Amino acid sequence: MLGICVGARNCPAVTTEDRVWLRKTLTDGRAKLPEGSRSYTFGAVAAAQLDVTWPLPPFHAKDLALSTLSLLYWIASQDSLATALGLQATQQALAPEILNRALTAINTCDDLADAALIVYATQDVIDHAIQSRIDETWHTPVNSADAIRLVHHLCDRFALIANALKRRHKNRPTIQIKDEYDVQDLLGALLQLHFDDVRPEEWTPSYAGNASRIDVLLKAEKIAVEAKMTRKGLGQKEVVTQLAEDILRYQAHPNCKTLICFVYDPTAKCSNPTALESDLTSSHGALNVVVLVRPKNR
Repeated sequence: MLGICVGARNCPAVTTEDRVWLRKTLTDGRAKLPEGSRSYTFGAVAAAQLDVTWPLPPFHAKDLALSTLSLLYWIASQDSLATALGLQATQQALAPEILNRALTAINTCDDLADAALIVYATQDVIDHAIQSRIDETWHTPVNSADAIRLVHHLCDRFALIANALKRRHKNRPTIQIKDEYDVQDLLGALLQLHFDDVRPEEWTPSYAGNASRIDVLLKAEKIAVEAKMTRKGLGQKEVVTQLAEDILRYQAHPNCKTLICFVYDPTAKCSNPTALESDLTSSHGALNVVVLVRPKNR
């Protein structure tokens, strides 16, 4: 039926009368197939070729056969077809169930078309998962969520990197993390590995009559990174005060949607780093604020 409908749509020899008859057949046939079945889904795709409304019913992925899930996965890749059929599920939503079913369950398939759909869907899900992981960890992040995770990861590893730099071959000179400027320099260099446009010290709008500078601005991702380093006289209370002022400044910056505040605390001046993070990590107006105190494990 699908092949006939594709031909009827595109073959110039098919008359208008033929198409009218076929549309009526499709309309009547909808009631003869069980909703949610493989045949019904194929019928919906066939009907869409001749602009016959044959919407897909709501479904639970776990209740469908792997071949039907794979067919829905293919439909979701065709925007116009998915819209015509009223398919709400995206490929991303279907992918976990397809992958789980294909790799962990015993599946039997004696239909060549079903087998082809299963192979297509499974391979595509795996390819997307691999590519997404590569994009997240090896290349410039593909979206702001990836970028935030990547900066978070660098901050998590910062103490290890700083300690590793202390141990150079034959005691050669190295960077020593003594103050905030050292933290900014090293963090900025690490960000250069993953981001194309890393801008140090961008001016923020004036707050309380004073202008200030951003330590690092990732302009394309609209992320600002503010680095602090605790020391004598700059413990948790003082850091909270400084960060609160920084948040107010960054709320007015046109190129900043997310502010990541990295507090490097090598000598444990913060008495309760978890509370510091929890109190300030939230949405402040239109500004998303993430506070990271590292290292946390004493």
